[in-house]
Amino acid sequence: MAGPVKKERAPHLWEMSHCFQALDIPVAAPLGYVLEGKGPWRTVSYFYSGYLAGARDLVVIRREQQENFPAWLDEKKIIPRVARLLAILHNNGFCHGDTKWANILARADTGKFWLIDLDGAGRIGPGLDRRAAKDLGRFMVDMLENGLPDRFQEEFMREYCGLRRLNRRQVLEKIKPHIDKTLARHRKKRKSSSPRGMENIAP
Repeated sequence: MAGPVKKERAPHLWEMSHCFQALDIPVAAPLGYVLEGKGPWRTVSYFYSGYLAGARDLVVIRREQQENFPAWLDEKKIIPRVARLLAILHNNGFCHGDTKWANILARADTGKFWLIDLDGAGRIGPGLDRRAAKDLGRFMVDMLENGLPDRFQEEFMREYCGLRRLNRRQVLEKIKPHIDKTLARHRKKRKSSSPRGMENIAP
């Protein structure tokens, strides 16, 4: 896969892809990048990564699976595996930056998945850094907006907090503003109400 990005982004994508790979975080294999032009006219670059055959993002899989989607998530253990990967990233001082479902590609048959779109990835501070909280909040927004049973949110938080040895209630308090802000933005954009909010997630 390849696409034009701002000149400073290609080296960043290259670096983050290798950092994620070193942590055994599944991403499309980085193949290289090209900077176009010379000097101050070098305004565009291209980043190349391996093709993920048969992979579709979770939004598409949700639409295809319809009422079978929760069972698919359970069978492939998608939710705890995503929580585990985010815990590994955050424990090692990195964040993804945009963990919406459209940025998680998966094979519906095997359940193997990859994180894509590392433009917002970067290094973070210790503990529950603000950007780490946004990673959690953004992923949970899609769970809420797609009407997943509450047990999935509970499973996600239990796995993540357990691996990071964080207090679940404190984590929920910290990510709630990110979730509420994103839900409000989506409501405004779609001119419709969100199906539900954080009140159904047990501390």
